[in-house]
Amino acid sequence: MIALLKGKVVEKGTNYVVILTNGIGFLVHIPLSTYVSLAEAGDEVTLFTHTIFKDNAIEIYGFKSIEERELFKVLMTASGIGAKLGLTILSGLNPEELTQAILKGDSFKLRSIPGVGKKLADRIVFELKDKVGRVGGFKERPVIQGQERDLSQEAISALLNLGYTLEEAREAVLQVKEGTDRLEELIRNSLRFLAAKR
Repeated sequence: MIALLKGKVVEKGTNYVVILTNGIGFLVHIPLSTYVSLAEAGDEVTLFTHTIFKDNAIEIYGFKSIEERELFKVLMTASGIGAKLGLTILSGLNPEELTQAILKGDSFKLRSIPGVGKKLADRIVFELKDKVGRVGGFKERPVIQGQERDLSQEAISALLNLGYTLEEAREAVLQVKEGTDRLEELIRNSLRFLAAKR
């Protein structure tokens, strides 16, 4: 079981990163919150990982914190939630927001996540309310230092990587960018806007 990976970032996208360690490049699936906190290509990064063995593949899922990894594992204990949907849920709400929504039974907030309908939101609350309280210690996402970035362009690029058209991405970002100064929040709000249109 691979529990932690430390190495250089070779390539990254909104839902994956390739980490080079000991001459081996590991493809690691990640949620949006981890993508936002990642270093640039060539820099060193440490991810806490969860490994899933399948008949024809080994999949590695990486997270910026132990708490986020444990929350991912808790999510997958709910009926109907696999690894892909677990990442989508963690990309829709940060760990603290997700934990509070489940503990408070706020299924409406859970339904703001693309791919989570009323039945699934209610099931998450019912099945996980007693479990998420054991996963604590979430902290605010550290401020990322470095060069100034055009958040709108980065958000549009992230949406393109997720399969949206340039027209859809531009419209969503334009509609929700007012008052938003964090990339992660801008991408989440854009995803909610696009989900509401469909």
